[in-house]
Parts: sequence; C-alpha cells; structure tokens
Amino acid sequence: MIGSVRDSDTHVSIMPKVTMLLAQYEAALASTSDAWELVELGVN
Repeated sequence: MIGSVRDSDTHVSIMPKVTMLLAQYEAALASTSDAWELVELGVN
C-alpha cells in the first residue's frame, strides 16, 4: 500500500501506491515506523 522514491542520497519520499483515505495512509505509514532510521549528517 505504501511506496517510496529516493529523492537524493539523504532523502526518501513515502507515498501511497493506491488511492486511499488520509486515515488509511496515516495508519499504513505508522506501521512502517519500526523500519525508520535516523541518519545524522555532519554539519560544518
């Protein structure tokens, strides 16, 4: 139900693969949170 597109080396956009209600999208997105990784980049 959820797809992703790598926008750059440091960013990925998450979007629904099919039309769905906002509440369905929010629930689907929340169900992926265990797989999220925070990547901290050095700032000069």
